Amino acid sequence: MAKKTVKKKRFVMTDEHYTAQSYVFRIGYKIYPMVYPDGYRIAVQLGDNIKIGEKTFSPHKDEWSEQIWDLYMQIYKRDKQKGLI
Repeated sequence: MAKKTVKKKRFVMTDEHYTAQSYVFRIGYKIYPMVYPDGYRIAVQLGDNIKIGEKTFSPHKDEWSEQIWDLYMQIYKRDKQKGLI
């Protein structure tokens, strides 16, 4: 029996992604990749507070950039739900 190939869902940015990114920048967040010997980790900075994710992303794939866009959306949707936007 042949192996079944799993297709990865293709990441598609929408206007809402850009709106979320603008909002997150405006309120002072900086989200960026940090280089480690085994790949990238995502850093989230607000003022002087920096949190570095535990998950390491391969430098040969776009997973880390997709994760950054996901974080923009999470922050935006969280604040929108709280009525802060």
